[in-house]
Amino acid sequence: MLKYMVIYGVSTNIAEFEGLEMPPLPKCPSHIHRYSVIWKDFDRGLYNFLVKYIYVPSIHLFEQSYVTKRIHPELKKLCSSILTFSYIYIWHGISPNVRIWAIFNCIGITMERFGSYLKKIMSSEEIHHMVWDFILEPILTVPLAAMSILNSSVFLCNREAAVVFTQRFWNTWQQNYTIPILFCLTHVAVAFRTLPSFLQKLKKR
Repeated sequence: MLKYMVIYGVSTNIAEFEGLEMPPLPKCPSHIHRYSVIWKDFDRGLYNFLVKYIYVPSIHLFEQSYVTKRIHPELKKLCSSILTFSYIYIWHGISPNVRIWAIFNCIGITMERFGSYLKKIMSSEEIHHMVWDFILEPILTVPLAAMSILNSSVFLCNREAAVVFTQRFWNTWQQNYTIPILFCLTHVAVAFRTLPSFLQKLKKR
């Protein structure tokens, strides 16, 4: 993370010295447990570019096409996500490791979109949002946290490191301490993200 702070920080300072408006620096991924949040908060410039020039235009294209007009909006978003991560695959370099990394990211984003849809359904049944945020979401995102570590191993190291992590995860899962650790990770990440807004609501009361 320190390497990225230096790389992004030096280039951002130079650009701001020249009078350019730059996006915020990357946030530390240690308290980020969702794929969508890491894409928004880590490389803001790349995220803004992808949304403006790939994701949103592809959705408009699907909406205007005669063939895809009858397709469900969520399926159109899925197709736009696939196009976006296909571009990311090319952007980061066409290699087997990057391809695996991009596919896992696309799967993670899709699973989160399904979770958001599930949250809306459960909220309509008057289940409090804080119950979801502090109990259900940390539990449901434990597999995403494990997949994120596996994904980062492939992208930053190699597939052999990912295989080692998978073997260690399976062995320690049987010993019943890896999943509780991942739950603590996701719970802290959710609390870090939602606690400020929760405290503001309490002050208003």
